Amino acid sequence: MPTPYRIYIDDSGNVDPGATNNPNQRYGSITAVMLPTQYVEETFNPSFTRIVERHFGTKPDGSPLNLHRRVLNSPPDHGPFSVLKDTTKRESWNSSAISMFWRADYTVITSCVDKVEWYWRYPEWEGDFYQVLVTAVLERAFYFLRNRDAVAEVNVETKNVGRDQRLKDSYKHSLTEAGFEHISAEKLRAVFSSVNLNILRKEDCACGLQLADLIAAPAMQYIRYQNTKRHPIESEFVRSLCEILETSKFYREEGRGPDGFGKLWRPQGRP
Repeated sequence: MPTPYRIYIDDSGNVDPGATNNPNQRYGSITAVMLPTQYVEETFNPSFTRIVERHFGTKPDGSPLNLHRRVLNSPPDHGPFSVLKDTTKRESWNSSAISMFWRADYTVITSCVDKVEWYWRYPEWEGDFYQVLVTAVLERAFYFLRNRDAVAEVNVETKNVGRDQRLKDSYKHSLTEAGFEHISAEKLRAVFSSVNLNILRKEDCACGLQLADLIAAPAMQYIRYQNTKRHPIESEFVRSLCEILETSKFYREEGRGPDGFGKLWRPQGRP
């Protein structure tokens, strides 16, 4: 009986078509976080919820708060996350978060693109970076699942109606007809449990999606620096998280390192 997994996907940087030398526009990434379904339901979700409640409380109706990395990085003056303006409480949260990143049972695949380099190499290309990066991540997820006799449902945070629909259509087309470049549709259906992509709202408060959100930007920064030697990581917290990813969380196979498995850099080959 295959082991069920859940895959949560989030983006970081800029995955839109435009590209400039501004690092905020030049680079984009997609991160997939993969967790065993039983572990998600029995261990991760309640543990993650308790950590968030301990540091930030709950909504007025008692329901869980939804973490977002941008809010944690730049907390507002009011509201539950304003406590992070206090240095002691910030250090306490950072310590708990780093411990959670280390202990939790998850595997990460991140694909990054330098859009300026991509256009320089392929000046006539008119595709969608978002779909290119999602496909790259799902290709590696296929091998992760196949090699572990596992199947997975795929969950993506909503962006906008048009992009959501294009991604859903592309995903379904790949699983029912087209496949990926080196993987047939039939083989994809053997590891991805549904031909329909799950689009989740932030209000759904899925703990796995929040985990992907917390990891996506640090993972992109880390892989970007490794490949360009530009834009070094300044945050001690992010460096600590990236050390955990590199040591044990990025996908790898047969004793090999994560490059080409859990860490993907584009352009590489043809689009």
